[in-house]
Amino acid sequence: MDIGIISARYAKALFAFASKNEEEDRVYKEMCRLRQALIDINPLRAALSNPTVTASQIRNILEKTCQSEKKGNLSTSTRQFIAVVVKHRRTDMMSFIANSYISLYCKHKHIVKGKVILPIAANKDLLKRLQTFVQEQTRQAVDLELEVDKHIGGGFILQYDTYRYDASLRTRLDKLQRSLKV
Repeated sequence: MDIGIISARYAKALFAFASKNEEEDRVYKEMCRLRQALIDINPLRAALSNPTVTASQIRNILEKTCQSEKKGNLSTSTRQFIAVVVKHRRTDMMSFIANSYISLYCKHKHIVKGKVILPIAANKDLLKRLQTFVQEQTRQAVDLELEVDKHIGGGFILQYDTYRYDASLRTRLDKLQRSLKV
């Protein structure tokens, strides 16, 4: 069966269960933590598909990964969901499930996710102006993520929804170089 279909079904079930328990916002934050951990930590992904790791160990790993450092406790919805995923041996799909849940949550709450790429850390005023710009364009709430990439040289790259506005120095220099070759 297709991974996309399976992950979407699990995400829909989690969203419905979390909504029933009025925990969808909390589960969203937990799924964001899980997704980021699965991106950043290679051994975590390997552990989820390792046959020598027991189901209870996998459950504990996933629960610890989703927990907030400040609060330290996990939502009931996420805890029970992890138990179901482990029981059905779908832990290798957790990154897809987390992504599907995040997309479903944003669609339901009318939130546009975006990213601003800058060569240096930005001040809050610039981020606020960019966020306001995207809100005016989409007429939805905006969740902008900041990424620092010194290789763009200067300017910025703004990505949201299906749009990408590249005002980076690197791109302008590349365009100039291509035009001089012709």
